[in-house]
Amino acid sequence: MEKAINAESKSFREALEALRWPVFSSNAEWLRDQANFESEVDELTHNSQQSLRRICNQIAANRLVFSPGAATPTELAAAADAEILELRAQADDQLEFVQLGMALAVVDHEFRTTISSFRSDVRRVGEWAKLNPPMRSLYEDLRRDFDHLDSYLTLLTPLQRRIRRTKTTIKGASIARFLEELFRGRLEETKTKIAATKTFRSVEIEGYTSTFYPVFINLADNSLYWFSRMNAESNRRIELDARGQVLVYSDTGLGISSDIAGRVFDFGFTTRPGGSGLGLAIARQVLERAGWSIELGKRDQGAEFLIALQESNL
Repeated sequence: MEKAINAESKSFREALEALRWPVFSSNAEWLRDQANFESEVDELTHNSQQSLRRICNQIAANRLVFSPGAATPTELAAAADAEILELRAQADDQLEFVQLGMALAVVDHEFRTTISSFRSDVRRVGEWAKLNPPMRSLYEDLRRDFDHLDSYLTLLTPLQRRIRRTKTTIKGASIARFLEELFRGRLEETKTKIAATKTFRSVEIEGYTSTFYPVFINLADNSLYWFSRMNAESNRRIELDARGQVLVYSDTGLGISSDIAGRVFDFGFTTRPGGSGLGLAIARQVLERAGWSIELGKRDQGAEFLIALQESNL
């Protein structure tokens, strides 16, 4: 281990000495060179930290193996086998969702083609309705139903994940409006209100809608499910707020008991009958890949989730 640490230290020094230090010339060139230099130092530091972290993990593993009362190699192998089986099961579950997503992309394409044809047909019926007064009522009903269907097609757009995509500015007001449109029927059925503060509505996030929207959809879907199982007199609210760099999602539902709070982000864990237990686990992984985190907050009544930009990305 000492040799590994010394080798890593030597490698870091050599790499640092090899960096091209900024040389003062014109202001514009110096600023550009300085920015490039700082970026290279940050990358070098990150890589070195990763290497040292691996060495620390090896030291910790060796200490664990050779300490008194440590598990035997047979026991460690059995634990590793169990973990591999669990990871395989998780991979199978994720593969099914990937396949489902691919299938939905195909369905979405066909649906859009059909909708385009349907839109043209509705316009043609409208022309006939102008000349035939008895048809006007039928046309109005048809157009209203089509507009409702078309609005759901529009809601699919932010959820699409394409191979070539660009980041966009996501506004808190857009997230709130999206949830209100998507869950309009269930909100009315459960007599639930989505309350977004002015602070949340003014929030702006740089990222992909396909990363953030599904997180809020999953949270709202869970809230509405448990609201539907509460008594009619219950106060039912989904609240969206922001505290500095932290987005806050909360509800006035049944809450999350302390004995399961540590498991809500585990793959396969669910208290919802028929639930997959994958929603929050996948949400956490997707957010982490985007440099964000999601954690449980503290709330006297109901559940609270804190979605925040990780400190390394601030």
